[in-house]
Amino acid sequence: MLALDPNERFSASVSTDNKAKFWFRYMTGREYRAACELDVLRRESDTFDPAVMTALYDSLRVSLVGWNGVEGHAYDPAKLEDVTTASEAWELHYKSLAAGRVSVPEKNESGSESDASSTPSAPDADPESASTG
Repeated sequence: MLALDPNERFSASVSTDNKAKFWFRYMTGREYRAACELDVLRRESDTFDPAVMTALYDSLRVSLVGWNGVEGHAYDPAKLEDVTTASEAWELHYKSLAAGRVSVPEKNESGSESDASSTPSAPDADPESASTG
């Protein structure tokens, strides 16, 4: 299950800085629904409503698990507002929603990066040494 596997992550960059990568885990259905509700709130609210911006950053922190390439800033989810503009935060929000709609076959063929090691966790067993008991 993508949402339950901590090794299943995806990265998103913002259009203003392709070197910076923000790493997210896949959202559960409940988390995804809440993120969709934030989009409805944004469309129904005043453009400059601080409560909407607070909800946006809180929503991003639900699935944000790291970043790299953010010059001079080690990963700290509490500092997300300090390293992104409002438009970059919305861009990350919509990219995380889009990633949640990707099916497993699409994910496997997307060419997206994985930070999981491709080396086997244990060597293959030698068939000659197998016991036939």
